[in-house]
Amino acid sequence: MVRYTEQMNLLGPQKAQRSGNWLTVKIGVPEEWWSENETTYKTHLADSIEAGLNSMITLLQRNKHEVDAEQLLADWATVKREFLETPAPPFPAEKEHESMMAMVNDARRAIEARKGLH
Repeated sequence: MVRYTEQMNLLGPQKAQRSGNWLTVKIGVPEEWWSENETTYKTHLADSIEAGLNSMITLLQRNKHEVDAEQLLADWATVKREFLETPAPPFPAEKEHESMMAMVNDARRAIEARKGLH
């Protein structure tokens, strides 16, 4: 399995960068975040987005741009709360997990039954 976040040494939010008229923040999402339960994954992601937003605000202020940081962060707090309170749909693999496990268990039973015949 290729883990790009590890290969690129990209863990969590990176510092904001300016590219023309854009600001960007890369967020490396390691497997540990999304292989845990949903609440933890969403919390890690929301915290990283918040750190990225703060990094953008800092970059803009350092370059003497007018930024209403207080309003941005207040709006973000509302979005973050709604995001964390809304259940995420399951990953496609999670939807298939139950049927896949049933097939695996059926195969195990068939193997055990064959062993019993010999």
